[in-house]
Amino acid sequence: MDWFNGGLFDNDDVLPLGWEDLDDLTRAAHLYWFDIAPSILGTLSERGLDPAKRGQLGAHYTDRDKIMQIVNPVIVERLPNDWAEVKAQIEDLIDNVPKANQ
Repeated sequence: MDWFNGGLFDNDDVLPLGWEDLDDLTRAAHLYWFDIAPSILGTLSERGLDPAKRGQLGAHYTDRDKIMQIVNPVIVERLPNDWAEVKAQIEDLIDNVPKANQ
């Protein structure tokens, strides 16, 4: 999507993880997180940063309503049209695949 690319995944650098870290992540992945409000996780993440560097990083918790003001017009409202184009391309490719018994 050329219209939405902040370069977050431009490199494949990874954090070093030991066996204990992987064990913690595995246990956390098996927990039921549905009842935890995303705002709590956002606040914890923000408060875990050095307050002096938080502003430099631009790391401030943003509530869902503010995020959706950007996400809706940039992603959500565009997806049906983008998907319709991709779906049409897929259907065209499928229709043009040579048949095995011809």
